[in-house]
Amino acid sequence: MNQFIPKEIFTNSPLPVCILEGPDHVYTFSNSAYDHLINSCDLMSRSVKEVSPELIGQKFISTLNEVYATGEAYHNKEVQLLIKAEDAYKHLFIDISCYPLLDGNKEVYGIFTQIHDTTEAVELRNILLMELHHRVKNNLAFIISLIQLQSNELKDQQHQLILTAAQKRIRTIAKVHDLILNQQDLKKIPVQKLLWSLFDHGLNYFDTGQSMVTVDVDEFFINVNQAIPLGLICNEVIGLIKNRLDNDCSVSINSDLSDLPSVELFITFKNAGKNPFGQNALSEEKSFEAKLINILAMQLKAKIETITNNRSTTMNIRFTKADVVGSAAGHFIE
Repeated sequence: MNQFIPKEIFTNSPLPVCILEGPDHVYTFSNSAYDHLINSCDLMSRSVKEVSPELIGQKFISTLNEVYATGEAYHNKEVQLLIKAEDAYKHLFIDISCYPLLDGNKEVYGIFTQIHDTTEAVELRNILLMELHHRVKNNLAFIISLIQLQSNELKDQQHQLILTAAQKRIRTIAKVHDLILNQQDLKKIPVQKLLWSLFDHGLNYFDTGQSMVTVDVDEFFINVNQAIPLGLICNEVIGLIKNRLDNDCSVSINSDLSDLPSVELFITFKNAGKNPFGQNALSEEKSFEAKLINILAMQLKAKIETITNNRSTTMNIRFTKADVVGSAAGHFIE
């Protein structure tokens, strides 16, 4: 044991603390908080793998290996662990700090590890977040129902179509929230699943069952504030398929992730070269759908271009993937 490590200071610490030595990470010190965390009181001179074999293959072991090999400290929050508790297993979320211990030759001989158990806080946050999403979803459903009731009172078919289009846009927002309900991280909404869900549901909803949709997008993730405007852009594109193209139009969606965090999505309509966006460039198109796409592109901070030839039209959506939730919410239309 390194004489300069004042381990007595940590004996009564409320935070779980341990010292591991050697490449096998053998326990040479642990306080009662650590013993309680891993449900064991017989740790000394035993390796982490021996005491907790369920940790093999989990991030905790690989982190220790990395710190021991590189001599660099490691800090991370809400690392998920699966720990055996008596005859069952339990999931833990921990904030962890690992500091390499150096001998007189500046060589790593052990690791000082400090842990903060955040399981209760994470579970409470997830419960509150789930409740929030359910309330949002219920509110969206209520708004859709109100619009439907209002539509039933109208005699003018044009006004009914306008309200129906509004319902479809709200349904798109609700679909994004459905995806959120299944994600623990709001920075990781799966784009491939989002696009397939929207186009498959949207084309069936618009009763264009003869259309063929191909989604060949490499899986990647975007944050929730980017997922919503992207989903609404796709919803407007789906509407244009119904309103401006023939029912036998085929749609293919591809991606280019070679220059991450820059992302390119290509939505191609094969319909004898008919341009669903009109004769003008998208930025010059005066239709409501085009105006809304341009507004949503501002929120997504995306550049959108359309290319038409004799056989097809391709919409190129180019934007930068942001990892920080809220980064695509900076544009508001006054």
